[in-house]
Amino acid sequence: MIFPCVPVPLLIAQTPQPQTHPRYTFRDIPIERPAYNFGIFYGQAKQFLGSQERRNIAGVFWAYSQEFDRFRFRGYPATFHIEFALDASHGYGASTSVGTYAPNDRVGFSIMPMLRWRGRPKHHIGLLFGLGFGLYFSDPTADLNSAVSTQPTLDIGLYNSTGRDEWQVFLRWRHASNGGTKKPNDGQNAFLIGIGYRYAP
Repeated sequence: MIFPCVPVPLLIAQTPQPQTHPRYTFRDIPIERPAYNFGIFYGQAKQFLGSQERRNIAGVFWAYSQEFDRFRFRGYPATFHIEFALDASHGYGASTSVGTYAPNDRVGFSIMPMLRWRGRPKHHIGLLFGLGFGLYFSDPTADLNSAVSTQPTLDIGLYNSTGRDEWQVFLRWRHASNGGTKKPNDGQNAFLIGIGYRYAP
């Protein structure tokens, strides 16, 4: 009887090896490509969690993003954003422990690193969730008594991806305060709705 002789190294090479870090299969959202993001947002700062002044806020943002595998969550891809935003706001005035503020207009600018996760799409539509923490620059207001504030941010929304193009609609909670470096530290709590467009060249 003749037994086939196959070298052991060849058998090992042909044996499928399990992937220790399997990649996601979201074929219609090429997250691995670096991308550019543009959008607008609008909303209002509320008298909420210590905030004293109500403000209308409108702005634009630009962001660069790319896949960030270190923060993959149970197979869901994560992207790292660096977002730049410019906003204009109108405050209705407020009386606080440090004085009375008349109605006023302000311009603000923010720089914010952010992580975003995408849920598995169905018919090109999926869930979007983001966490960010950055810096906000603005002239002082009734709620912001420092020219530089910290800015923790939370996004939740939907995306519609058809390949390299992606539209996003999201709700954003944005808190700005001086981090306790100066009293009082009321902070500003803004609730915004945003529309964004993501393009991966």
